[in-house]
Amino acid sequence: MPYQASCGVPRPLFVVLVVLSYLPVCGCGGPNNGPKRIPLRGSVTLNAEPAEMLVLNIVPAKGNDGPAANIQINHGRYAFTAENGPGPGPHEVTLTYYPPPSGGPAGEGAPKGVDKQTSWKFEIDIPSTAPYEENFNLDDVPST
Repeated sequence: MPYQASCGVPRPLFVVLVVLSYLPVCGCGGPNNGPKRIPLRGSVTLNAEPAEMLVLNIVPAKGNDGPAANIQINHGRYAFTAENGPGPGPHEVTLTYYPPPSGGPAGEGAPKGVDKQTSWKFEIDIPSTAPYEENFNLDDVPST
């Protein structure tokens, strides 16, 4: 007589049912099952020079439910990938300089003329096609 599980189900069917029960836990597909993200890159300049020591925050604008993204500016450049970039659509962008904590280095590499926490705000519309480049000139907008 063929083996049956204690619940009366034949063994091959029981094995199939157990494997199928784990699929929702394990998930299906690869790592890109989340919201669509756009590889985004570009430059940031201040006083006509590559900006340093800034953090770039990209947050979906009201009505856009895509993912947010943030990154540190290195040598006036930034680059998001399809895994960590923002989603498509309208976004609010904030570039912020955070001075070193008191007792830390004296702002070596800080943007010229900036000695306190300072932010610059932009609005951008990221297309759903990739890759996309957006350059920010901080001389074009007032800081806060």
